[in-house]
Amino acid sequence: EYRSSSSFFTDSGSSLSASWTGIVGGSPVPDGNYRYAISATDGWGNPQGTKSGTFSVDTVAPSFDDAIVAALAAEPTPPPTFTPNGDKVGETIGFAYSTTEAGYVDVRVKDTDGATVRSFPARAAAGAGNVAWDGTDDDGAFVANGLYTVRLAPRDRAGNVGEGRDQAVAVYRSLSWVASSKTVFFPQDLDGYGKTTKFSFTLSA
Repeated sequence: EYRSSSSFFTDSGSSLSASWTGIVGGSPVPDGNYRYAISATDGWGNPQGTKSGTFSVDTVAPSFDDAIVAALAAEPTPPPTFTPNGDKVGETIGFAYSTTEAGYVDVRVKDTDGATVRSFPARAAAGAGNVAWDGTDDDGAFVANGLYTVRLAPRDRAGNVGEGRDQAVAVYRSLSWVASSKTVFFPQDLDGYGKTTKFSFTLSA
């Protein structure tokens, strides 16, 4: 469905650049889809040239699904911990969301001092999705151990930004490369075979 609204621009020369505020008769037009048409004539009386297309007016910000927000609010403490240290285990942490419109989810990560260490947009379709943070800052370096607040905010294709939500996460990078010498052992049968397994790890400051 396309709405109609009358607004006229005139110009001369070999190119045309025009903008429209979405105001007609002193009032904003309703949200919806609109068509535009451009007509051009030259000074030699050649047939009129036309160009037409469509665009949307959208002034309503997207929002997150209340059910997911409520579920996050009910999560137990302490906050989830992940270990971005290059050992290929627990390198990222994901954040679930469900948004009412397609567009983007803007992610902003702040440390305990309130300083932003990482910000990035993630493309989002309408409905449920997940966005991940890999524990790096805006320069690509791993952040320090500690607590961080991750804010997600929905943004539609028109640039309207909805109410965001925060989630606390913990980063612990010191313990890495944890492995065991045996994945299966049998201490319970008392036969002297496979009684123990040995764990190895790297612990940094």
